[in-house]
Amino acid sequence: PCIFIADDNPNNIKVLSAMLEAKGYDIRVALDGEQALSSIRQSKPDLILLDVHMPKMDGYEVCQALKSDEDLKGIGVVFISALSETFNKIQGFRLGAVDYIEKPFQIEEVEVRVDTQLKLRYQHELLQKRVHFSEERLKLAAEAGNIGVWEWRPDTDTLIWDERMFVIYGVDPKGFGADSHAWFSLIHEDDRARVEQEIQKGLAQNEKVEAEFKILKPDGTCAYAGIRAGVHPMGQGLGSRMLGVTLDVSERVLAEKARQKMEDRLRQSQKMESIGTMAGGIAH
Repeated sequence: PCIFIADDNPNNIKVLSAMLEAKGYDIRVALDGEQALSSIRQSKPDLILLDVHMPKMDGYEVCQALKSDEDLKGIGVVFISALSETFNKIQGFRLGAVDYIEKPFQIEEVEVRVDTQLKLRYQHELLQKRVHFSEERLKLAAEAGNIGVWEWRPDTDTLIWDERMFVIYGVDPKGFGADSHAWFSLIHEDDRARVEQEIQKGLAQNEKVEAEFKILKPDGTCAYAGIRAGVHPMGQGLGSRMLGVTLDVSERVLAEKARQKMEDRLRQSQKMESIGTMAGGIAH
């Protein structure tokens, strides 16, 4: 890992550099705030050890500039300063520092704190990667299964759909009214009252909702969808919201209808065959 040291005292830089290089860290240094900020912008370090009192720009100004930069704000800043008053430390933490070490510092303390911050940074990056990987897997699974995710807030009648929902219902996100009326209008009139009743019942009784229904898309074509949803309180007297998923079940429903049609034809054929056999027997 690369550690950047900004301090106007060359002796402090010499001591810190020797100690951290002996631990295997890559070290970069600056003797004033402007130089430090410029160097950090050119190449991001993994951790910054920052003095408060420096020429041109003090440590607080450097930290504030870093935290205002979207590309640099994630770098950990540790202040190392002779300013030991509580309000100085509070100022540093308010600006976004992850730690504050007082001068004169103890080498062992700096080593431990640097190691701790780098481990925390590594764990944070690992968690971010895992979250991103999980989100990607969930997205791929949703796309493969044609599953949409939605949220409905009854108190404001606000409806939130993900991209897959618009695909399932065949509507343009730009022209879609984000409320329950717009949603229910896409459900075929044969099923609309039943589905609306199921949702309202689930909301009133805090029960899970499961339903399948026919969709009438704006282009006149039909599809079939299934929903599974639950009611979740938002807390602080804000009421409840309904969170759910919608599955495109058109293939299964159409396959079942085709199978049912074939079975009906088979039964009809068997019935006609039986009638023919009986008629032949009577004639005989």
